[in-house]
Amino acid sequence: MRKLLIGGWCLLALGGTAMGDGACCIQELSGHWFCIQTTADHCAAEAGAWHGEDTHCVEWACPDDMLGACCMMGSCVPSGQLSCESFFGIWYGPGSECETTPCDEAFGACCVVHADGGS
Repeated sequence: MRKLLIGGWCLLALGGTAMGDGACCIQELSGHWFCIQTTADHCAAEAGAWHGEDTHCVEWACPDDMLGACCMMGSCVPSGQLSCESFFGIWYGPGSECETTPCDEAFGACCVVHADGGS
């Protein structure tokens, strides 16, 4: 069987996996991740995380908050998108790695107002 993405719905179709297809985790507008069988190019076009040729969705569970490179204050840490953005970081997408992500943006002082009104 093959999973197809049609109008935001993941459908099963009869037939095998085409040559070059692999498992790809894609994020829905709701923020949840799901897996489709597709090519690396299609997965990249959907801003997904492709797991390699001849991998299958049954082998890959897509976590709700997939890891990627997160730049915060000039350094990089592996993080999920929601976690990274909640700490005002810049998230570079699922599967991105700190080793290949430049985090050399300038940074400076940051003032935060606490719930009690102090800073």
